[in-house]
Amino acid sequence: NYHTMFGGMREAIRMGSRLGFWTLLAFGLESTVDRYRGKTDFLSTVLSSVSVAGAFSLWNRFSLPTAARTAKYGLLFGLVYGGMQDVVGLARGRPVSYVEFFRRKFREWSREHGWRVAKRPGVDYFLRYLSQYYELVLFTSVPFAIGEPLVRKLDPFRFIMWPLYREATKYNDGEIVKDLSYLNRDLSKVIIIDSKASHVRNQPENAIVLDKWTGDSKDKDLVGLIPFLEYIHTMQYGDVRKVLKSFEGKHIPTEFARREAIARSEFEKQLAAKGKKTPSGMGMLGGMLGLKPSNMALMQSPDGELSPAEAFAQGKMLQDIARERGQRNYELLEKEIRENGAKWLKEEAEMQEKAQQEALNSMMGSFSGWFVPSKTEENPADGKKA
Repeated sequence: NYHTMFGGMREAIRMGSRLGFWTLLAFGLESTVDRYRGKTDFLSTVLSSVSVAGAFSLWNRFSLPTAARTAKYGLLFGLVYGGMQDVVGLARGRPVSYVEFFRRKFREWSREHGWRVAKRPGVDYFLRYLSQYYELVLFTSVPFAIGEPLVRKLDPFRFIMWPLYREATKYNDGEIVKDLSYLNRDLSKVIIIDSKASHVRNQPENAIVLDKWTGDSKDKDLVGLIPFLEYIHTMQYGDVRKVLKSFEGKHIPTEFARREAIARSEFEKQLAAKGKKTPSGMGMLGGMLGLKPSNMALMQSPDGELSPAEAFAQGKMLQDIARERGQRNYELLEKEIRENGAKWLKEEAEMQEKAQQEALNSMMGSFSGWFVPSKTEENPADGKKA
């Protein structure tokens, strides 16, 4: 579709331009080496190419046709690669995409540690807990060169599936805009959380705008959103924008807790009034939201877990079942990280080091050929060297 093609074209242009540039540079240097190989002033000639005048001289010897052919292959590969990235995202099977943004704020520098960036309280729990429900995408206005090292430090175990940086944003009327229409996702299943309304002005109906973090170590806004986001996943609403609309202008954690308390009170009254005939507890909070759930995500219980009917008989509502299950899954995940996290990170570092070494060896093999005199060929007709 259109967005898949956009992702492919974006990668195609990026890869094609890079390959074309490096091909021009490589063949320009090769031409210089071939021209002056064996001369006494060879080294000074190559070094002079770094100067401004030398750069113009080098430009005149660029192999444009070869660079164009290389760029063409880069465009083709980038088109396939970019398209496959989008297709893989669609095939992940996550019902709702969730886009989170972290502000690069509250930085400090010291001689001992260099630059350090503070994390909003609860962000680690927030990411790990919600990763069981959502496709997590980090969408930041920070450039890649600055943001990528921070993301690796923030999320070493890759719960964030797709990090997007300043390069993926738009710039309209002097403002940075995060346009969700380019994500290649069904926008009825996308929620973006940001701390600046102008960033999400193209799709405000998909947005939760949090207050900016002021450095308060007791801030609970991120963690306070978890019950609401967990409930949306549990109830499998057809369009999350309708749910967000019902909370428009309200502080979502506070308003959701208020509605849940009312729904729980009604549930307990019905439970006491009906005795053995317990209410289902499924759609009560959904009714408080003014919505009807489409499919319940908890209809099938894992082994060793109470069925919804048994849980309702014990006075539990659907969101209680979801939280108990979610917390169990989170604790299992934390246990795995404690036991195997160091090994995972070590294996990943070894794989990256191996890949970098292979790339370096390949590059050095290519460059070394420039400085080795070409072999002379013997003319079979007269037995002389050509």
